[in-house]
Parts: sequence; structure tokens; C-alpha cells
Amino acid sequence: MQTTALPTPPLSAPAPGSTLPKTHLLNERLRSAPPWEALRLFDDLTSRGARWNKFTFPPMLRAAWKTKAIEEGMMYHGLLMKMGFSRDVFIETGLVRMYVGCGRVSEGRLVFDRMGRRRDVVAWNAMIDGCCQSGHFEEGIRLFEEMQSCNVKPDEMLLSTVLSACGRAGNLSYGKMIHEYIMENGITIDSHLQTALISIE
Repeated sequence: MQTTALPTPPLSAPAPGSTLPKTHLLNERLRSAPPWEALRLFDDLTSRGARWNKFTFPPMLRAAWKTKAIEEGMMYHGLLMKMGFSRDVFIETGLVRMYVGCGRVSEGRLVFDRMGRRRDVVAWNAMIDGCCQSGHFEEGIRLFEEMQSCNVKPDEMLLSTVLSACGRAGNLSYGKMIHEYIMENGITIDSHLQTALISIE
């Protein structure tokens, strides 16, 4: 006899008067919530005196980005600065992605530039993708060139993003150079790269 799984109950804050769980359990609850639910849950738990740590904020920045909740995102940025977590590379990358995802490319660039040598390929990817998503294709290409001068190797996702930017900007010659780089370095051409390569033909 086949059994049917019970539906997962909706996430909610602990009942008033109850003891709040440990911070790591609250973080798990925020991580597993849909973005709009995580925003509400964070406010509810904060009003009840929840204590947060640096692991709380990456999922909250992602929730703000996914829901385009720029006011909440800026509030989290302020809290991170107050708590002394704003210089963590994982959090900084989340801030970049949140700002550019909400269309605030200049604010994202300020965070990105302050990262300096802490910028890894994930941070570069977030900034370049944000520029391209906002239509700043030439700026995305310039950032890619800057990234190479910093000896950071691009991954397949970033190469796909820059190739698409070359196609949208009409910079086909630079796109061909990236294609040569892919071939010379034996980079696997997945479906994303294949689609991006088509855009520069």
C-alpha cells in the first residue's frame, strides 16, 4: 500500500512567550523559507529578541535580492556594519548580488571595489552579471578585463555571461578572443557556453 507524504507545515515564528531556539536553528529556518517568508520571519524573530550572527545574513540578502526588497537589503547592510560583519568576503559578495539584483549597480560597485584583493571569482561573477543584467554590457566587459589583470580565472558561468555581453554590445571581436581562450584552455563547453557562443556568430 502506497503512503502519501504529509504536507510540510508553513514556517512561522515561535509562539509568544516561548523560548527562542538557538541562533543556528533560527538560521536554518530562515534558509529553508521562501524569500518573502524569510523577510517576514526575520522581522518577527528580531522583534522577539533573536540574536543573529554572520551566517544569518547571506540567506536574508538573497531573499531581498529575489524579492527586489531594496529597503530591507539596505537595512541588513546597516546591521552588518553595526555588528562588524561587513568585511566578510561571503557577506560582501551577497551585498554585491543584492544591490545589483535590485538594480542598484552603483551601490553594488562601491561594495565590490572596497573588497579589493578579497574578490574571488564568485564576487567578480556577481558584479559582472549584475552589470550585464542591467544592460551595462561594455562595463561588464571592462570588468572582465580587469579581473584577468588580477589573475582571477573565470569559470564557465562567467564566460557565458561575458560572451552574451559581447553579443549584446556588438563586440564580436572580443567574443572571438574569449572563444579562443576557451579552446586553448580546454574548457568544457556546456549548454550555457554553447548558447553564448552562438550569440557571437
